Amino acid sequence: MTSTDPALPNSEWKAVGTTTKRHFTITELESGKPYWFQVAAVNAAGEGPTTEPMMSRAA
Repeated sequence: MTSTDPALPNSEWKAVGTTTKRHFTITELESGKPYWFQVAAVNAAGEGPTTEPMMSRAA
């Protein structure tokens, strides 16, 4: 999931996709803009807890 800034009062998390790989590329991001991410594992037992939010800038 991604957000432009989870600290903002009206920010929303958006699901961006799933993968079975160890990496995932999101192509709709603006270069240089900061984005916040959370990751959750999903398997036959369901969805696990999300990670703490982490920030990265789009390349």
